Amino acid sequence: MIDRCLWAECLSKLNSLMDQIDDTNYGGISVTREVCWALSNITAGSPHQVTKVIDSEIFKRVIDIALSSKQPDVKREALWVICNATTETDPEGRLKLLQLSNG
Repeated sequence: MIDRCLWAECLSKLNSLMDQIDDTNYGGISVTREVCWALSNITAGSPHQVTKVIDSEIFKRVIDIALSSKQPDVKREALWVICNATTETDPEGRLKLLQLSNG
């Protein structure tokens, strides 16, 4: 199921959705949390699926959310994405994660 989602370009669609929301109101905060929740489920998948997320534009956004969000629920979901990606990827993927977090 996750492979179908990735094949259907869900990552770029989730990224576009986040471009359109205002995360200063409850609706936007809720959408941001749900997007991070969806990404955390994808990053709990296979190394191939995790690599797709790490290589996508949305992953850098998740790092920014984890570092800057003032909403505990949103921050928690973003941290789950990062945690899952860290544990489910190979050493090359971990190196990419470090490079993204330092950039």
